[in-house]
Amino acid sequence: MLVPFYQWLHNKSKNTKNRINELETGKEGIIKLWKMIPKYSGNKEKTDENKFQTLQGRNSILVKLEQMIKESSENILVLGTEVDFKKFYHTEFTTLLKKTKSELRILSDYSSKGMHIFEDVPAKKIKKLDDKNREDFCFIIKDDNEVIFFVSSSEVKDMMALWTDSKTFVTTLRSLFSLIWKKAHYIDETSAESLLGSEITYEHRLREIEQEKLILNYLQKNYKLTDNKLGAKR
Repeated sequence: MLVPFYQWLHNKSKNTKNRINELETGKEGIIKLWKMIPKYSGNKEKTDENKFQTLQGRNSILVKLEQMIKESSENILVLGTEVDFKKFYHTEFTTLLKKTKSELRILSDYSSKGMHIFEDVPAKKIKKLDDKNREDFCFIIKDDNEVIFFVSSSEVKDMMALWTDSKTFVTTLRSLFSLIWKKAHYIDETSAESLLGSEITYEHRLREIEQEKLILNYLQKNYKLTDNKLGAKR
């Protein structure tokens, strides 16, 4: 049985709220910093102009991933752990990433111990995703105009993901990726090099959390649309 989508969203929202509460109790002036965070403004995006597609099972997700990578002409951003991508071993996924002419950036929990799905990708394109307190988001963005966002749960037997070309959602995920990439270190850096510039400011952490909130809020706002599609595939 698949975990209801609303339950997955509820758990994510609860985790983010708990992190915000921890920050509020541990730092004076947090409200002032919070108000400094840029808010999205402008015309509201019309839902009917965005395309959504629910992908269930490794094969359907892999077909979409390969299509995105092949059609990319600008950049490909990948964020996720070894656990997230382990089902893509022995497929064309990493081969296509390695051969892409687009700018490739990967954030993953890369380790020099044992095998890793991205070990054949040049080290200069990979940074370590080692923040254990972050939300366990996993997504791949193509050319800043479409994304595959993975829905993960230990109780879900099949892989499940949401593909969309929603500008608002893609921009929010792109902002989160940029924030994490900025503070992360390349996998081939020495321990000494990693220590340099490793301090993470409170404002930087707040900006990450704000992006996480926007991601969850967007999923909740469009829940009826995605849930209907999920139900059709059960």
